[in-house]
Amino acid sequence: VLPIWSVAAAHSLASLKEGFEKNSGKIAQLNLLALKAVFALVLLAIVAVTFTYKAGAIPVALGLESQQSYLLASQYNYAATEWVNANTPSSSKILLVNDNHAYYLDRQFSNDAHWFVVNKVYLLSEKEFLAFIKANGVTHIMLNGNRGFEDHPHQRKIEPLVLGIIARSQKLFESNGVSVYALP
Repeated sequence: VLPIWSVAAAHSLASLKEGFEKNSGKIAQLNLLALKAVFALVLLAIVAVTFTYKAGAIPVALGLESQQSYLLASQYNYAATEWVNANTPSSSKILLVNDNHAYYLDRQFSNDAHWFVVNKVYLLSEKEFLAFIKANGVTHIMLNGNRGFEDHPHQRKIEPLVLGIIARSQKLFESNGVSVYALP
């Protein structure tokens, strides 16, 4: 996409220069040239922003770096996600806690915030909570330790439930503050 935007911006600037060189004094031509100038500036701004925020991905696009190494370096939960994909049965269901980033997760999953608010599980005991998530097919918990439970009022209420369950669970994997647990 970036090369296409760059070519369009360069074409607009070239035609702007050409138009000024051929200036016949007509208002319509000047308006068109001004429009092309604005278009070129907008395209250049888009290119500059893209380079600023996505510069790390350019080596991947050019084939100089693997997608795997880029994602491991840039996505805090990618290593844990890849571990889950490689080491859990395809029938596993993962409860994501303090995390919504499941783009690379090839397993069924549920987001904690939706379940906890809709089902009011924060009113349950730890034992009832464990029974509830198991009854809903959850086999593993992926906990993002980089974010606290304080981000949402309902999450603060479930913190003791989740921490109690993972204290009794087997930690299977941890990387970059993201841990994967098998339910007890």
